[in-house]
Amino acid sequence: QFGHHDHLTRVPTGAVVLARGNGDAPQAYRLEGTNFWGAQFHPELLKQTTIERWEAYRPLYEGDSGDEIDRRLRQAPDTPEVQRVLRR
Repeated sequence: QFGHHDHLTRVPTGAVVLARGNGDAPQAYRLEGTNFWGAQFHPELLKQTTIERWEAYRPLYEGDSGDEIDRRLRQAPDTPEVQRVLRR
């Protein structure tokens, strides 16, 4: 559920990595001894809300890449368990 072009490649000093993505990139972390948490993805989005966001942004994409993204989104399974990430 990525949607931004800016991202971390390493976490701040004192951070504990909670999740990693492809290439070992940090995707979620918390600062030790604080209530500060960071995530580089959208765990709140379900399949339907992701499709709705895609439809709003689709005009920014041209040609086959847009068609391919559309096809993959519609064929992807729903993943409601991602919403538990923030509660944990």
